[in-house]
Amino acid sequence: MADTNLTNLIVNSLTREQYHNADLTDHQNEVFVQSDHAGVHVGGSGVDALDTTNISNCITYIPQDIQLELNSGTLTLKAGSKVYVPNGSGVFDTITIANDLTMISDTNGIMHVFINQNGTLLFGEYNQESGTGTTANTWTTYYNTNDNNVYRYTTSTTTPSYQASLPIAKITVSNGAISSIDYVFNGFGYIGSTVFVLPGVKGLGPNGKNADGTLKSIEFTVTQVLTHTPNAPNIRYYCTLSSSNSLTSVADYYYYDADENYSISNGNFSSRLPCVVCVCDTNNKISDFK
Repeated sequence: MADTNLTNLIVNSLTREQYHNADLTDHQNEVFVQSDHAGVHVGGSGVDALDTTNISNCITYIPQDIQLELNSGTLTLKAGSKVYVPNGSGVFDTITIANDLTMISDTNGIMHVFINQNGTLLFGEYNQESGTGTTANTWTTYYNTNDNNVYRYTTSTTTPSYQASLPIAKITVSNGAISSIDYVFNGFGYIGSTVFVLPGVKGLGPNGKNADGTLKSIEFTVTQVLTHTPNAPNIRYYCTLSSSNSLTSVADYYYYDADENYSISNGNFSSRLPCVVCVCDTNNKISDFK
């Protein structure tokens, strides 16, 4: 049987057919955080395009600003961690955690973890959404992409209890206690239908080759919080970065051509860097994120 584990395929270099059938249950941290392997699939004959001597088309650095610990069911966000709080159009406040924050939970399920706007409360939410509405279900943390604020609704569907950060992690609660940290949103994350990329992420955008055959890639650093909400219900899509600090998505077949040193989508060359693979459910909510 063909190997469809995405980490193995990235490490060993992969064909278009293998990536198309790749197992999306693999963790992003095992795929994209490695500076010597890009989280995209390889086309062309250059099967060695993702090794450490030829790292074109990859994420080269992800800041580790969020430091979480889990001990005996207690989740701790460590002092010194840096979290981003949306605060109106185009504004994202940076909150540095002054003291360790802790939380516990005894209701089984999968939660996103947030802090409040002041950085003094760590909390989990089973229901997280995004959109342009001004109301939400009770016990929902909602990212309003229209006014760029995250609101937590607890007992009212019309009046939020307080504002909050972008999510910092995804965790699992089982057997009446927090049992695992499934994903720490360092560099990349999501809430509802919206993907975000955080400042400090660095990468190399493929940009063809020089006359002598050496790679002509574009080195870039993300300098601001980037968000994108694609309309892609029931579709697997690729979020891509550019050196001009833009984030967009392609609901199409996307691969890296090592012979040309370009990303290719729908037959067209691109210098954009695929950074995240997502799947949305029928309601356009992200159900898988790698």
